[in-house]
Amino acid sequence: MAAALVSSLTPEELNALSDVPALAPPPGIESQFVNPQNQSLSFLLVTSILFGVMTIFFLNRTYTKAFIIRRYTWDDLTITVAFISSVAYYVVSIWGVQKGKLGVHQWDINIPDILSLNLLIPEYLASILTEVALLFTKATFFFMYLTIFGPLRWMRISARLGLLVNTGFYLAVFVANMIFSTPRPGQSWQEAVVGEQGTLALSIPQAVGGLIIDMFILALPITAVSKLQLPPRRKLGVILIFMSGALAVAASILKVYYSYILINTADLTWASLPISIVT
Repeated sequence: MAAALVSSLTPEELNALSDVPALAPPPGIESQFVNPQNQSLSFLLVTSILFGVMTIFFLNRTYTKAFIIRRYTWDDLTITVAFISSVAYYVVSIWGVQKGKLGVHQWDINIPDILSLNLLIPEYLASILTEVALLFTKATFFFMYLTIFGPLRWMRISARLGLLVNTGFYLAVFVANMIFSTPRPGQSWQEAVVGEQGTLALSIPQAVGGLIIDMFILALPITAVSKLQLPPRRKLGVILIFMSGALAVAASILKVYYSYILINTADLTWASLPISIVT
């Protein structure tokens, strides 16, 4: 019904709704279409810092493998795909925040802006690129474990099982997002998005599944190192290095929390941005 209504609006009729908020404001609050409260500064600051750190680590790793080790493994391919998709995700997220008013309260966005391609397309691309980036990022760890801990039979089995589950999980979410969000032939972006709840319904299962995989990725090397015959001090040092993966687990826990908030609010443009940050 809502999609049919959107498709029937002429540009003139849509423009006439410029003073109508996309969501009724809470009691005592008025819509502010000009200079509204937004989260763009915090988003740009956090994501740009993380993007810079990621780029430095990737370039350093690439240089080391290409000019020092001079030997390539499967994790080199997966981390490269993960890096490229992460760059694309960063770019489309900036597009959505700067041009599409992502991170603004929905009652501070009018009807034409909530239906703007500057909001709808970045949201669509981000949902697709997220799964690609996470799939290949986490696959990198499993391939790396096969290289480092290959002599351990239980680790080979665990890493291959993790790789299989990780690939199946993110491919399933990727396909589901494509089915739910991609416009059908002859359908506009507005028609495809208005009233569509499938992608939103995936938020919690996707976040919980990602958290379980992250915990598995963290547990494998710590378990392996703890069983090695190493001096206690050296063993502790190696474990602490792998414990840096706890940051990913913490981010996944936050994603579960923010996903719960997202599915329980109508203010989607505001509630979705923290998920983009912790992703």
